[in-house]
Amino acid sequence: MAGPFIDELRLAGAEDELSRHQVSVDEALEVSWSAPRFFRDKVQGRQLMIGKTDGGRLLTIVVQPTDTHGAWDVVTGWDSSQGERTAWQNAK
Repeated sequence: MAGPFIDELRLAGAEDELSRHQVSVDEALEVSWSAPRFFRDKVQGRQLMIGKTDGGRLLTIVVQPTDTHGAWDVVTGWDSSQGERTAWQNAK
């Protein structure tokens, strides 16, 4: 499954939310560089970007498009749940 076109991942404003879930800004970026899989969040209409960090941690990063083509904002992120891990594995 091809994901959305992301040319720029904006993290401004998400640092505190990521930190609350023990996810660093660097880890969120690492997920975006690791051939993540994308799933639509049916409740909020955002995209769930699921992938591994350089250290092997599987994270779910919530992203949403901006008005600029290819630019997406990070909303939050967390350690992937078992269901998210299964979906990621099945999408590989």
